[in-house]
Amino acid sequence: MIDFLKSIGINLGLTIAGFLGSLLLLPRQKNWRMQLIAVLSGTLSATYIAPVLIGVLNIEAPNVEYGLAFIVGFSGVKITEVLEVRILKMLKSEQKQP
Repeated sequence: MIDFLKSIGINLGLTIAGFLGSLLLLPRQKNWRMQLIAVLSGTLSATYIAPVLIGVLNIEAPNVEYGLAFIVGFSGVKITEVLEVRILKMLKSEQKQP
């Protein structure tokens, strides 16, 4: 199973770290849908963005990699919150136009 995950670009350790980071802001979400979106965005951000950052920053220490994935998972939740506000504002402004 781990070989399959690696073949599709998933490092299980980074994914778990990102998942845990995404859980930090879970209580702030309004409903279960937003909670699910927040966890998915944080986890997927850590899964696919953290390896890019690790490569760009030339990080070779596993503990630092997991810490970075945790931060990226947390940041993915914050990004989701910002996008939610902007999308809702955009939809409201479109509804006001005749």
